[in-house]
Amino acid sequence: MEVPQGYKQTSIGLIPEGWKVKRVDEFAPLQRGFDLPINNIVSGNFPVVFSNGILKFHNEFKAKAPGIVTGRSGTIGKVFYITEDYWPHNTSLWVTNFIDSEPKYVYFLFNYLNFNRFGSGSGVPTLNRNDVYPYKIPLPPLPEQQKIAEILSAWDKAIETCQKTIEELRSRNKGLSQQLLSGKKRVKGFEETIWKTVKMRNIGKIPKKEAITDIGNHRTLTVRLYAKGVDFNDSVKTVISTSGRPYYVRYKDEIRRFRNLVQQMLK
Repeated sequence: MEVPQGYKQTSIGLIPEGWKVKRVDEFAPLQRGFDLPINNIVSGNFPVVFSNGILKFHNEFKAKAPGIVTGRSGTIGKVFYITEDYWPHNTSLWVTNFIDSEPKYVYFLFNYLNFNRFGSGSGVPTLNRNDVYPYKIPLPPLPEQQKIAEILSAWDKAIETCQKTIEELRSRNKGLSQQLLSGKKRVKGFEETIWKTVKMRNIGKIPKKEAITDIGNHRTLTVRLYAKGVDFNDSVKTVISTSGRPYYVRYKDEIRRFRNLVQQMLK
């Protein structure tokens, strides 16, 4: 295999010249957080970072910022970038030393690695740092790490701004809908138009379905709540009776709409 210019062959494949192959513990060693029972927390300014993020603030800290924290027990996979001195809780793992590595770059890298795949434990999800350490990654020189982190941070900021804008527009749309649909706000040119009160049944006709008395070649539709889906069921014989629950024919488009509705409800 020909090696492209500017790259080199390594134990993990092709990587750029100047980059090095490193184990996780060689550039960002992890350590279990510190015990801190809830009853011992004294309200203060220092965030206590649990496996699922900052939940409390204490009057003491154990680690200097900036810091990287990820879940060790309970919730795993999430990675947090901490910008102030903090207390890593015993349910978490925290980076004790950034060895020739940029903290913000390590944050993006850890998110990319997806620590969920290293998890164990059938009851409570657990992340053992010794399962993560052997994993090898290509690590660029520190200046390049810093530039990559700067670029990704800019995109994160842009995404955050877009999300805030979307939420603001949704909120405005909801308020505008309430005002327009209730008549509290009138559309220009229709200010003098008189609204009238009608009953729902007079707006449009809802087709009435006739209960089927013979199952024939029809297949039954089953909603599987725990499997989060809608299935056709051929294994159960549907019994039609006048005293039991009636069955109705559902047409193709109705099934598709019903399937989508159920899946949205179960998300």
